[in-house]
Amino acid sequence: MNKAFRFQCMTIALLASSLVLLGQGTTRFEVASIKPAGPLMGDLTLGLRADGAQAHITWASVKDLIWIGYHVKRYQISGPDWLGIDHFDVAAKIPEGVSQRTITEMMQNLLKDRFGMKAHWEKKEFSAYTLQLSKSVPELKEVAPPDSEVLFPMGNIRGMSAIVDWGAGSRFTFADGMIDGKKLNMDQLTEWLSNFMDKPVINNTGLTGFYDLSVKLTPQDFQTMFIWATMAGGSNVPPEVAPKGDGLSLDSLRAGLTVWV
Repeated sequence: MNKAFRFQCMTIALLASSLVLLGQGTTRFEVASIKPAGPLMGDLTLGLRADGAQAHITWASVKDLIWIGYHVKRYQISGPDWLGIDHFDVAAKIPEGVSQRTITEMMQNLLKDRFGMKAHWEKKEFSAYTLQLSKSVPELKEVAPPDSEVLFPMGNIRGMSAIVDWGAGSRFTFADGMIDGKKLNMDQLTEWLSNFMDKPVINNTGLTGFYDLSVKLTPQDFQTMFIWATMAGGSNVPPEVAPKGDGLSLDSLRAGLTVWV
């Protein structure tokens, strides 16, 4: 099934949380260690690794922990700058007989107990891109969905490349001047593409399947999107390096994702 997309810049009203919602459940990690993370260097695996009764999270900001605990979009989290700048390594023990599916509830309580987080919901307007269907035909192929469900994808950063892996052949790759997606639904694509753009990307395609896609980027656009991702991850970028204005030439996306701003 071949479809094409176009982004359109718009102002939308979305729910944004200030800090994080209070945990409502009673399930907690049996024990948890939270330590400041070292600098981001070399080949780094990010995300939550749950092995039996042990859960490990590497180089995670509080925003990342909120995302794990509440499954809200990162752009829906509003609060002090340190939420996305300070990074931590977390090691926790899951109570015996408790399903890993309760990790979200345990993370909510960890944020409440150890960070003293409080929150409220409010409306907030901001600019975003929408991903929607257009008439051209890029390389987008509908495929069978993954044969297993992964609650928490893993990320790998190596140099100027990043891979988000859901397992079972489902992944988002930003590397070697390309955006490459395998067995992704449109919500997954837009959520992770948002990390490489200057504005959130909202899925407005109406598509419900899983797809393979590949988009070749110009060297300029690849570098710009990499810098945006670095900034979104909380790393300091010198003002002279930060992209100016919209930053993208847009030319490289027209072969697959047509961008309108």
